[in-house]
Amino acid sequence: MKRTKQTLHAVAAVKAAADWDCHITVHEIRSAIGLTTGTIYSILITDLGLGKKSGRWVPKLLNSKRKGEL
Repeated sequence: MKRTKQTLHAVAAVKAAADWDCHITVHEIRSAIGLTTGTIYSILITDLGLGKKSGRWVPKLLNSKRKGEL
């Protein structure tokens, strides 16, 4: 699938929001960025490889360095 500049911008915006606050909700991202809930979930899970664990957005696959940070 070819990515457009708008799509790449949306992925970057969602990544910045998730990096800024790992406890942020999809609804808060939706209010701030203006994307649909489904699009935000798709970006978080598929594009960024994140999952919601204990109220935090964390990478699905953690390396040993990242495990020590949690």
